[in-house]
Amino acid sequence: MRSFIALSALIGALVAPTSWAQDTALPQPDQAIPGEMRALAVLEADREDFGRRRAGETLTRRIAFVNSLDSPVSVEVIGSSCGCLAPSFDRNRLMPAEEAILTIRLVTVPGGLEQAHHVSFRASWVTDDGERRSEQGICAIRYQPENPFSVRPEFAAVAQVQGKEATADFFIRQPQSPEETPDFTAAACTLPGWRIARIDDPRLPVGVVRYQASGQEPSVGFRDGAAQWWVEGSDLPVLSIPIRVRTLSPYRMQPGGAVFVRTAGQGAQTEELELIARADEAPEPARVVLTDAASWIECRLHGRSLLVRLDPGAEMPPVGSARARVLDENGAELLDFPIAWYTKP
Repeated sequence: MRSFIALSALIGALVAPTSWAQDTALPQPDQAIPGEMRALAVLEADREDFGRRRAGETLTRRIAFVNSLDSPVSVEVIGSSCGCLAPSFDRNRLMPAEEAILTIRLVTVPGGLEQAHHVSFRASWVTDDGERRSEQGICAIRYQPENPFSVRPEFAAVAQVQGKEATADFFIRQPQSPEETPDFTAAACTLPGWRIARIDDPRLPVGVVRYQASGQEPSVGFRDGAAQWWVEGSDLPVLSIPIRVRTLSPYRMQPGGAVFVRTAGQGAQTEELELIARADEAPEPARVVLTDAASWIECRLHGRSLLVRLDPGAEMPPVGSARARVLDENGAELLDFPIAWYTKP
């Protein structure tokens, strides 16, 4: 089992609300100017940067637009960079010279990186010639979470093998009182089944405390969570540090799958793939099954190797793919891999 912790980069500030982008499903406006919106003009806008903010505050930014065309314009929110945002227009159709207000709301999170989020929206209209036009804009909102503590890392990325425990370490101090040890009343990890505990480490400088989050993930893939800390009298955590866990299958394959390149009329072909354990005491492979039924594919184990046989039949399409799973004796999945074929004329 291998784990690593990486520091994250600060999120760059986003420009707006006058950036222009073509809607690829519609023709490009003839006189669109990069950096400006043709249909909407900004009348006034609240500040984009709200500075330092305590956790749990509701921030609201409003941007007022006016329809600068001689045709009605429809407006709609089409996306946001975070589920924490609540964006909306106060109206969705503007007559010429009519105004609309885009409102963006969010609730601030505990201390951590600068938070920079954006909302994208679309303005659509029909020209005098009956052509549909569309352009997109972006509005941003950002703030710096108030944080009396310094934490390293500010983001933890952990890789683990399925069924094995992974850990992430965090080192915390109070920059304004560097010799005083942070006094947290509680700490927790939002990843299901994970725990977090303080680690006594005599090698650390005075005033620095070490916490370790640890746990297992039951399924292969990515999962996001956070390590959080509270102090006396706080209902919300004073610190919330993101954790991303990548869980790997117990085995990997060399090469990563079976690919058959064949000519029309060619007979059966066989590929041998090597199974490599990612951890000591990995369960032994017991059988292999096809996820996608295909009578022309046969898979069988040969020790720590896997033999995949492609035997063309009348039902086999000239190009296609399937997936197979390697299982242990209890039916638990050890590896999922692709099988693909291509027939040359």
